[in-house]
Amino acid sequence: MGSAPRIVHVVNTDFFGRFLMLGQLRFLKAAGFDMHLVTGPGPLVPEIEAEGIPVTVLASSREMNPLADLGTLSRLARHFRETGVHLVHTHNPKLNLLGPLAARLARVPHVVATVHGYYFHDEMPRRKQAFYKRIERLASASADLVFTQSPEDYRTAIQEGLCPPRKLELLGNGIDLSQFNPERFGPGDALRVRDRLGIPKKATVVSMVGRMVKEKGYLEFIEAAGRIAARRHDAHFLLIGPDERWQKRDALTREEIFKNSKGAAEIGERLHVLGLRRDLPALYAATDVVVLPSHREGFPRSLLEAAAMGKPIVATNIRGCREVVREGKTGFLVPVKQPRILADKILALLEDSDLAREMGRRGRAEALAYDEQKVCRKILAGYERLMGAADVSFSAPV
Repeated sequence: MGSAPRIVHVVNTDFFGRFLMLGQLRFLKAAGFDMHLVTGPGPLVPEIEAEGIPVTVLASSREMNPLADLGTLSRLARHFRETGVHLVHTHNPKLNLLGPLAARLARVPHVVATVHGYYFHDEMPRRKQAFYKRIERLASASADLVFTQSPEDYRTAIQEGLCPPRKLELLGNGIDLSQFNPERFGPGDALRVRDRLGIPKKATVVSMVGRMVKEKGYLEFIEAAGRIAARRHDAHFLLIGPDERWQKRDALTREEIFKNSKGAAEIGERLHVLGLRRDLPALYAATDVVVLPSHREGFPRSLLEAAAMGKPIVATNIRGCREVVREGKTGFLVPVKQPRILADKILALLEDSDLAREMGRRGRAEALAYDEQKVCRKILAGYERLMGAADVSFSAPV
C-alpha cells in the first residue's frame, strides 16, 4: 500500500470531538488510517492532538444562518481540496448537510454521515418539523453512507423517506465498558467522592449529566429537584456538563438556572454545579439516581454510562432515551416538560432502595451490549465497503 488513506471527521465542538469521538478516532488510527479532525475552537483541542490526531479548527455555528453557513461550506471545501482527503465523515445535523456538500464540491471520493439524533421532535410545530426533514433529505443526498445511532432514528428515516434505504445503516452507540464498570468502585470510593463535594455520607444523590443548555431539560430538573428537596432534606443534586455560553443561545449558567427555575430556593446549598468533569465513572458511583429530562436526543451516551454503572434512570419518553430505558424495568420514562411527574418518579426510586437496586442491576446487564468497539468495527466495515479492500489494506485493532 502507498500512503494511508486520509480520513477527516468533521464535528462542531471540541467537547464532541474529545468526549464522543476520540475512541473512534483512536481505533481507526490503529487500523491504519491517517485520521484528521475538523472541529470548532475550544480548550480541549490540545487533548485531541496529544493522541496523535491532527486537528483543524474551523468555527461553525449550530444556529441556522445562511450567510455564515455559506462561509462554513466554502472553508470546508477549501480544506478538503488542499489536504487531499480520501473520505469525509461528518457528525451533527448542520454539518451533515454542509460537510457532504463541501466534500462533493472538493471532489472527495467518499462521504459518510452519522446521525446523532434528528433535530425535529414531537414537541416541535409541524411546519418546523417539515423544514428539518427537508434538510435531512438534502443532507443524505450528498452522502454515500448514512449511519444512525438510534434504532428509532433508523426506522424514522425509512418511514419519512429521509434517506434511501440502500445508503442507510444502523450503527448504534457504545461506551468504554472497562471504564464504566461498577466493580471498579467500592463503598469507600463513593464516600470519598461525596466527601470531596461536601455531601454527607448518608445523603441521597440525584445526578444529571449533559451540556448546560435548556433543551437538555435543566430547568425542569431544577423544578423537580425543588419538589424533592422540600420532602427530603437529605437529597443532594449534581449538575454535570460543560458551559456552552460561547456557542449556544439556550445555554445556561448557575445564576440563570436559579433565576428561571421554580423551586430552586428549596434546594439551596444542596445543588452542586460541577461543570465539565473527567471523573464521570466515580461520580456515577456516588449517585443514587441518574436523570435526563431532555427535549431532544439521539442516543444519549450519559444514559448508557449510567446504566453500565448500575444506576436506575429517569428520562423523558423521547427518541433515544427510549432505546436505553425500559419503562418499569431499568428506570422510568416521563413526559417532556413535566417536572411534577419527573419528581414523583425520582422520589419513587429514592424511597424504594430495593426497586432502585433491581432496576440498576437490569440496566447494567443490558448496557453490556453497548460496547464502543462494536461501533468502531461497524464504521471500519463501512469504510471498507466504500473504498474497496483492493485499494487499501487495514485491519481492526485486536
